[in-house]
Amino acid sequence: GAGRYNNSILAGLTRDIPAKNLIPGKVIGQDSLIAVPWKNKLWCFYGDTLGLDNYNFSASCATVPLKDFAYDPQKFLPLEYKVDSNGFARSMIKTGKSGFTWIEYVLPVKIASRGVNSEALLAKYVQHEKLDKVLDSGFAVMTENKDNFSIVKKLDSKKHHRCIHPFPVTIGSESYFLLFPWEIVRSNLKDILNQEKHIFFSPLKTAEKNTKESFKHNNISYQMNRDMQQKLIYKWQKQTLPCDNKIQKQLFIDKHLKAYEALFAPIEIETGKRINRFNGSIVYNKFLKSWIAINQGSKPGQIVFSTADTPTGPWVFARTVTEFSDYNLYNPIIHPWYEIDQGRSILFEGTYTWFFSGSEEKTPWADYNQVMFKLDLSQPRLRMPRPVYLVNSRGKGYELACAEELYQRNIWHKVKDVAFFAFNKSQNKDLLNLAPMKGANFNFSILKINPVTTWGKSWLKPEFAKYIRYLAFKNENSKEYSLLKEKPEENEYKVTGIVLYINNIASTWSPQIKPGSWNDWSKE
Repeated sequence: GAGRYNNSILAGLTRDIPAKNLIPGKVIGQDSLIAVPWKNKLWCFYGDTLGLDNYNFSASCATVPLKDFAYDPQKFLPLEYKVDSNGFARSMIKTGKSGFTWIEYVLPVKIASRGVNSEALLAKYVQHEKLDKVLDSGFAVMTENKDNFSIVKKLDSKKHHRCIHPFPVTIGSESYFLLFPWEIVRSNLKDILNQEKHIFFSPLKTAEKNTKESFKHNNISYQMNRDMQQKLIYKWQKQTLPCDNKIQKQLFIDKHLKAYEALFAPIEIETGKRINRFNGSIVYNKFLKSWIAINQGSKPGQIVFSTADTPTGPWVFARTVTEFSDYNLYNPIIHPWYEIDQGRSILFEGTYTWFFSGSEEKTPWADYNQVMFKLDLSQPRLRMPRPVYLVNSRGKGYELACAEELYQRNIWHKVKDVAFFAFNKSQNKDLLNLAPMKGANFNFSILKINPVTTWGKSWLKPEFAKYIRYLAFKNENSKEYSLLKEKPEENEYKVTGIVLYINNIASTWSPQIKPGSWNDWSKE
């Protein structure tokens, strides 16, 4: 931005920042980052890009070295923009029409031409005339010897633009890209270009006939996939309706879907409110050994953090990590290529802007720009209850297990439901009163609460009182347990501790999806 490092320059703290990086590409403002590692560089694509006396509304691009780099990403990124003859960040996609051309995502792909395999970047774009009117959308390719994208396919779609931050995953021996928690696609050009090859995690199935229980979309009738107990069943399937934010909202309005059945609807720990949309970034974190999400909250300027055992969930809790009282921060993206202390801390950035904030004033020199944040994942306030699963136990009823044990024993297929929420034993630290479970070999810790002293002094607010249950066993060695609202007599049950009982959690886990790596694409 125009004021980039201005105060640091005045304080003499910019000796390790080259002068050319103070205002690279003559850019003083830019919107929403879409990033992808490719050919030893991080390729950064932005939306609307502003200069001192000009602008670019057709996507700009800058690269950052990833191999043997000497810069500290916590201080600055040495952005090298693709520039025009005047040194300003130039357009990367030209559609031949006037409007705002915004990139949704960029993926590295392999292209076969005349028997020779080469690599390229594939961008999905959407062109708007204004915020609520789409003109055009499609795919464009930039090959290794080109410096801009060429359109290769137009789409018959009027869906509004969304920022999408793919993450590489594997299923068995095959490679995929996770586009959303509800959408994956094989990592090849043919499948990515063909929407019918995309696979959706959805509870919707085509209805044989239209009834009052049907959900109609684009003249096609769908019905909710439920079992005999009316529990919603999510499945990975092709050629169905993506259960995205817009569809889930309509299903909720039409009373086909309950709030707790949504695929991504975590509860804000501070308020007890649900966040009924996903607009952020999901990656796998080695330090926590779980999937993490950085997502927009329920109000402008709020960014929340969540964890889950699989990329599709269950996403149940969220904690605010960034908040502006009268300004906006949107379209956050995690930088997994910059691991700090083996993933103990992460970097994420978002667009800091006056737009949609309600503020009467713009921040001088800094409005409409990217802001980078460092988040320490080891801090106690980010610890959240994890699901403890109810597992079929060879005709002997059920047993309890956390995700680590399910992966280790390869018994995810035996999971019946989420029993309750507790703390992961491997992260057992002094937050509230946590203790390993006694009397059984279960790998989790129990949350023990003194209601008199705890309310208001931790994340556990009165809104969660309705979820409190006493975890009680018949005796010291029993696997038969009860979740009781009131503390029982000790001679009747062995009370182990207090847990959070969030019932009716949708079965949204997908343990077959494993984290992949960008390494195959980021190197020469």
